[in-house]
Amino acid sequence: MIIIKMYDSFYLNNIIGKINKKFIILGLISGGLGSYYNVYINHYTGQIIQGDFSNETLYNLYISSLISIIFVSLRGSIFTYIQKNINSKLKIEVYKKLLNQDSIFYQITPISNLIDYIHNDVRIVSDILSLNINVLSRSLINIITTYFILYQISIKLCLIISLIIPLNFFISYFYDKYYKYLMSEYDDNNKNLNNYIHETISHISILKSFAVEEISVKKFINLINKINFFIIRESYLYGINAFINFNMSNVSMILIIISAKYLETTKNLITFILHYQNLYSSIKSIIEINSEITKSIKPYERIISILKSNDIIKGSFIPISNKLVPHITFKNIYFNYHNSSNQILNNFNFNIYSNERIAITGSSGCGKSTIVKLLTGILNPINGIIYINGININYYNNKWLKNKIGYVSQESILFSDTITNNIAYGMDEGFSFNDVKNASLLANADEFIDKLKDKYETKIEGTELSSLSGGQKQRINIARALIRNPQIIIFDEATSALDPYCEEIVQNSIKKIFNIYNDFNRTIIIIAHRKSALELANKVYKLENSVLTLL
Repeated sequence: MIIIKMYDSFYLNNIIGKINKKFIILGLISGGLGSYYNVYINHYTGQIIQGDFSNETLYNLYISSLISIIFVSLRGSIFTYIQKNINSKLKIEVYKKLLNQDSIFYQITPISNLIDYIHNDVRIVSDILSLNINVLSRSLINIITTYFILYQISIKLCLIISLIIPLNFFISYFYDKYYKYLMSEYDDNNKNLNNYIHETISHISILKSFAVEEISVKKFINLINKINFFIIRESYLYGINAFINFNMSNVSMILIIISAKYLETTKNLITFILHYQNLYSSIKSIIEINSEITKSIKPYERIISILKSNDIIKGSFIPISNKLVPHITFKNIYFNYHNSSNQILNNFNFNIYSNERIAITGSSGCGKSTIVKLLTGILNPINGIIYINGININYYNNKWLKNKIGYVSQESILFSDTITNNIAYGMDEGFSFNDVKNASLLANADEFIDKLKDKYETKIEGTELSSLSGGQKQRINIARALIRNPQIIIFDEATSALDPYCEEIVQNSIKKIFNIYNDFNRTIIIIAHRKSALELANKVYKLENSVLTLL
């Protein structure tokens, strides 16, 4: 069974091992005892129905009920804790893995899928690993104990039900096979729907600017209808399966009664029937678990593929001086995006020397931004090596190197947090408010931050986020890059998305940085196509056919 395969998985065993296994053992013992005494509740109930009202029978019924309730309650609370704990631990491991993938992974995997891994797939797998194993262990104890009592009541009737019960498993097996066949495209259609929701809600401004609300709703309805087609199938299948299973229970009961009469073993028949109902209920639980496990195979395989994936190998080198010499060398760099035949960079070679202030221009799609994204590690080259001060950038300690590089992209990305924490994003706790203030002054952000009600403690979300202009958001981004006191500063089309007024303000901020940092051992790179931005640099290069030519 897949549940055994799951528990045999090294990756999941490692996660489960982080939870105190004593809880799992205690939960299984509690479940076993609860199930064991629950069987005897049926036994003593049957005796009372048949007229045995002795004090001993009543006492045994009360004690069995009390013990069963205590252990069933304990089992429930323990396995609820285990389920939540596995869910949390698994989310942490999957999240860590998702953040440490090669750049190609993010190119080919939609964001909605990444979110789905953490929320939906992790939930399904953690449920299977905890709640269903809980039901499985409880049901097995029920079956074993009940079979033992049934065998004592009537060997002949016990043999008869042993022939009837396998039919349930065969029916369940064929149902699951047929279900899997008919619902094979359901997950893909559901993911397409989630992707569409994510895209339209994320880009609601574009949707409204082209007045495509009605078109979007129609497409949404079409996607829903595709899913509804499978839901109708699933409903029919469920109805047929329920009809067969419920009738199997009734047919089994009738067969037991007829067999008892024919074999003249009607003594304790009521007790036998009560036990059989309990047995059938336990078997049905196992069958239902098997169906749930079948549905969880795909999420399980996706989670395991994420956990099995190799993390990006990160270096550990930190110079003794703790300073970066910002001499950058691109050597024989090749790069193209996944599933694209267009080679963005083809044997690209270039040197950027320490203390240079250069600008790179070129036509759209020529690879300007790709160059700096390769330098910052956002993308990885297919072939070739990037050196800083003669050392392969992959050999440097990743966090140390990223703290020496200040990167300002075209997008003004801010998080739901205070302005202070947005500027100090990714910094260790060693930063001070003065560091934040100084970075803001350099970025010309201090003048508008001080006018806000809560100043630097203003939480950027909702109305506060929408009230900031593009230029203000970008200046916060620039302050975020500068607080690290970086030795390589990159402006990647930092003003291209701004209106002329905001562009001028941000341009003045960049000019101020160029002037202040002019006497220090720093390298500044600006990617741009606007003349005003290019005028900030000492050297301007044009990128064409993977070659940088000095203008």
